[in-house]
Amino acid sequence: MTLEEREKFLREQEKLDIQTVMSTENGRRFLWRLLANCGIYRDIEGDTTQMLKQIGRRQSGLYLLSIISEADEESTFRMMKEAKYRDEEEKRFVDGLEEKGEKEEVMNHMTGLENSTPEYFVDEFDDIL
Repeated sequence: MTLEEREKFLREQEKLDIQTVMSTENGRRFLWRLLANCGIYRDIEGDTTQMLKQIGRRQSGLYLLSIISEADEESTFRMMKEAKYRDEEEKRFVDGLEEKGEKEEVMNHMTGLENSTPEYFVDEFDDIL
């Protein structure tokens, strides 16, 4: 096997691995959490050290997103749509707590959580799925 053949084989194997993970809702949810943790849709801010960490994390997330998109574009859009739905469900849940006057519980629940789905990005793909 030549070096080129080996590289092609490894790319195809990676593509099949991603397609397998993306074929399940659990896999798509897990990969979306990884992408959200990388901050690919967040602004970069803070001091120089914080910004450099955020840039590195974001670059890793963008690389992962490119691999996922290249391997399975349709499932990528499905993953984004599912994430948007989860964010909307979460908002309804929090709104319900706020209506009951449970502000402390809302604050505890929201600590560390953030909206991970960029509306402008997912809305463009509503018709695809």
